[in-house]
Amino acid sequence: MRPANEVVFVDTTVPDLLTLLTGLRPGVEAIVLDPARPAARQMAEALSQRRGLGAVHVVAHGAPGRISFAGGDWTAAAVAEQADDLGAVGRALVGGGALCLWSCEAGLGADGQVLASAVRAAAASPVALAQGLVGAEALGGTWGLSGDVVAQAPLTGEAQVTYAGVVGQTPGPLTWTGASGTSWGNSKDWNWNGGPLPTL
Repeated sequence: MRPANEVVFVDTTVPDLLTLLTGLRPGVEAIVLDPARPAARQMAEALSQRRGLGAVHVVAHGAPGRISFAGGDWTAAAVAEQADDLGAVGRALVGGGALCLWSCEAGLGADGQVLASAVRAAAASPVALAQGLVGAEALGGTWGLSGDVVAQAPLTGEAQVTYAGVVGQTPGPLTWTGASGTSWGNSKDWNWNGGPLPTL
């Protein structure tokens, strides 16, 4: 099996996590972020020995000028403080590879442009962010980004159609309750808002 040439980091609070994890394009590896730790630190650690990636994707909730993780938000100021970690993310990319941020409206308006500039400077790489909602078309979402590159969604075309949420307002946390080494695709091993994962 060929190694993954793209990585997607997924925050545990995003909706319809099962579709995200089971609907990835070939060559895309998923890493679910620990909600108790800063996202940038986890990304830097996971990519410390990786080089030549075509893209690093991030799927998390967002708002203009902000990407919201369970472990803390990215704003322009926060990104500047975490520049060393984001620099490690950028070094994992091949020349021309990009950091693709799938977070609703994170790149919208003046605040979005400030965030994009901060991430671009910290990672020393091309960046693409969402100007609108990301996710289900029925909820007003799309799988398109704007920025330095034309970004391809980490999901297959079929999964983009079946994805049932948008990554805007933050819902309650989704936590893993299954045993180590078991499949992420088993909905009985996820706990959402203190109860079982809803049937999708």
